[in-house]
This record gives sequence, structure tokens and C-alpha cells, in this order.
Amino acid sequence: FANKSGSAEAVRILNTGGITFNGDTATANALNDYEEGSFTPTYQTGLSSPSYSGTGGHYTKIGQLVTFTIRINATGTNSSGHLQVGGLPFSANAHNEGSVSFGYTDNVNGSNGLTGHIGENNSKISMYQFSGSNFNGNSGNGISGRTLHMRGFYYTDS
Repeated sequence: FANKSGSAEAVRILNTGGITFNGDTATANALNDYEEGSFTPTYQTGLSSPSYSGTGGHYTKIGQLVTFTIRINATGTNSSGHLQVGGLPFSANAHNEGSVSFGYTDNVNGSNGLTGHIGENNSKISMYQFSGSNFNGNSGNGISGRTLHMRGFYYTDS
């Protein structure tokens, strides 16, 4: 397909699958996967017997890159377990790890030093303090009844 002026190729549909742009013919550069959807994040550890309200997640997958947003709120019993959020739509691949940042942490003590990590071959987020130590469900004033808004990315082989 040509561009508006008709003088140069703008888009090519490869017979091997995928779309390339501006005359590129390399299969490795082709856009061959795009997906959007929703998922339900859950506390895997750090909160016992959770009861969720207003919780949800959305993702966009382009090729191997997955970007996501999460809002999670639950009540339950704060525990001393490492706080982990599961339910990501795909597992991270074995070559890259994922990163999570926070948009809102609902008065969680230590939240100015809270970060998330998605390990290789995992579909969960592990919470850490900037010091490197685990952030547990009962850290600070606890996670029960608190709302976390997270955004992040990781790479998958799915």
C-alpha cells in the first residue's frame, strides 16, 4: 500500500504473517500480534482470606511486550508474608524481568519507597521496599482495606 502521495510504500502485509511499514520486508520487524483485554488481579500472599471490591486489570500486548494497569482493593487479615499480586494475563519470559510503578497507594506506610518486580517465568508481582527488603502484607499500617493503583510492563513468550 502506498502513502498518500502514492510515491512510496507505507504498509506491507507479509505472506509469512504480520505487517511491516515503510518498505521494511524483515519478518523479525513485522507487527504480528496485538491484543487487549482485562484480567482480575488477586493477592497471592500478604493478605489472608481476601474479599475484593473495585478490583480489576487491563492489558495491551504488542508482540512480546505486555503493558498493564491494575487497581486492587481487598479486606482480609494482614499477614507477615511477602506481598504478591497474581493473575497477570501472561507469564514473563525467561530473558527479561518486569517493572511496576505505583500511581496511588492509599496511605500505605512506606509507599514512597514501594516498588514491584515481575520475575522471570512468573505471572505475579512481588512488592519490595526501595531498600531491597520484602514489603509484607502487615508492613506499615497493613494492606487490608487499602487501594493500590499499579502500572507496569514485562515481556512474554506467549
